[in-house]
Amino acid sequence: MKTIILIMAPMYQGGSPSGGDNFFINLCVGDRSEIHVCFSGTEDCNYIGRSMVTHTPPESLRGLIGLSRISDLLVLSALAVGSVLRLRSILKSQQAIVTTCYVASDFFPDVVGGLCAKLLFRCRLVNCIFLMAPRLRTVKIRYVFRTVCYQLSQCLTHSIIRKSSDMLFFCSNVTKEMFFQRTENKLPHILIHGGVEEPLNGRCNRSVSLRNFEFRPCAYASVYFARLHPQKGVLNAIKIWLYVSQVVPDARFAIIGEGPELAASHELAKALGIYEKIDWLGYVSREQLPNLVKRVKTMVHPVDYDTGGMAPIELTKYGVPMFCFEHPGMREMYGDLANYSPYPDVKILARKIIEVISDRARLSEMSKKSFELSKPFYWSRLRPYFIDELAKYDIIL
Repeated sequence: MKTIILIMAPMYQGGSPSGGDNFFINLCVGDRSEIHVCFSGTEDCNYIGRSMVTHTPPESLRGLIGLSRISDLLVLSALAVGSVLRLRSILKSQQAIVTTCYVASDFFPDVVGGLCAKLLFRCRLVNCIFLMAPRLRTVKIRYVFRTVCYQLSQCLTHSIIRKSSDMLFFCSNVTKEMFFQRTENKLPHILIHGGVEEPLNGRCNRSVSLRNFEFRPCAYASVYFARLHPQKGVLNAIKIWLYVSQVVPDARFAIIGEGPELAASHELAKALGIYEKIDWLGYVSREQLPNLVKRVKTMVHPVDYDTGGMAPIELTKYGVPMFCFEHPGMREMYGDLANYSPYPDVKILARKIIEVISDRARLSEMSKKSFELSKPFYWSRLRPYFIDELAKYDIIL
């Protein structure tokens, strides 16, 4: 009989493959060939095997994470439950049992799907808490209604998690402290910031050398690399590039990722008169990254609220310097790996980028620093710590 670990993968696609699903498969499964993994999403939803896959909802529902419409949350929740129900019949025919369900996000539909899996399969349920909804006083007026809906859905989500989860993963102390403020029930939990796979085929040194140490011509002075979501600050990135382009008119910028702010980012770039200076590259796979980084000088990650995120590390591990706003979760996650500016001053962050993109010596030094400080995020280095933490709770996944 097959032993299955079920992963409820987030129902969206961002800038890179470094999501919560990778978080679990790399640490819990690793190279253990006796464990089979099943990914449950919404479209082509039932897959059993060893490969990492991404599931996205139908085209009409794509990019709806952080929704302002409750009906959309209900639709996605129904899709998540439906995928678990279909999966049940498939596993039954294959004589397979689910021992653990891991919910790779704290998004309401994913959590509902995880709860359904626990009830149907009578398995262990592990939830990951990645971030908290922003406070109203910190958000822009256009996002107030969306934020209220996000807060309400998260309150319900966390209530479900507290009552049903057997174990929690936190990506920062900030989220852990905020979560446990609302409950005295200290569920078994592990704090681990997240990680990335090592550079493909040892190409990191070569990529860094080609891009910075010899300082060959670069296609992009900077890139944005994340989900196009209000949380991730893609509109801030475009405002930053307005100031950069005023000083360095020929500097080009690239936006990598997909999400609900795609149309708004195009509109803002046109309104600011810098549309022709920006390329929207969409989703970029891990296999495409080594060639991309050879043509990139810096990366901007100007989130409005977040506790980090692993997409930026996918570039810093190739030696791309990162510039971001100062947030408690960001400082905890990245430490000295990032170059910080006070939130939300886009002019200061723009000036820092301007200073670097034309300074060969400084850019080369920052590139070497990014490469070295990214190494602790490699999954191969994190796995022993994680297994030891699990052992403290007598849990073997």
